[in-house]
Amino acid sequence: MKKLMFALLVLVMTAVASGAATANASQVDMLIKKLVEKGILSATEAEALISEMQKEEAGKAPEKAAVEAEKGKVPSLPKWVEKIDLKGDFRLRYQREETTNTNQGTRNRGRYRLRAGLVADVTDQWETGFGICSGGANPRSSLQTFSTGFETPDLRLDYAFATYMPVQTRQG
Repeated sequence: MKKLMFALLVLVMTAVASGAATANASQVDMLIKKLVEKGILSATEAEALISEMQKEEAGKAPEKAAVEAEKGKVPSLPKWVEKIDLKGDFRLRYQREETTNTNQGTRNRGRYRLRAGLVADVTDQWETGFGICSGGANPRSSLQTFSTGFETPDLRLDYAFATYMPVQTRQG
């Protein structure tokens, strides 16, 4: 019976050692201590098991980085990506206009606007950016009206710039 329990314990400890990323070393030590208290393991067997687990853990150190990468931990982003700011917004509204003119009456319409852009710090002195937006022929508004369902909405250049700052000024 004792050999069966020992074999079961070795199997459990192997599973715990292979999933050491989820199990804490102190939890494993507490489990082994309880098994010694219950008489399932002797003190020498417990010490041998702990030293064996430590040797396995030391041998798996290079493999841990590969396992963490597979689990979805992404390495840090390149520095040029950190210098880019994405901007954008979406606006959706319902507009009701009542006119006093009896020929037109009340006008009901749905309107939307979509804007997207990016700004990048190319160097310490240069900053560039551009943006696009929805919009039609109206130069004062980039709102589109839900009036015709079979038209392809326009996308237009909203802004484009390059800024040169030869001298950095102190703020604050």
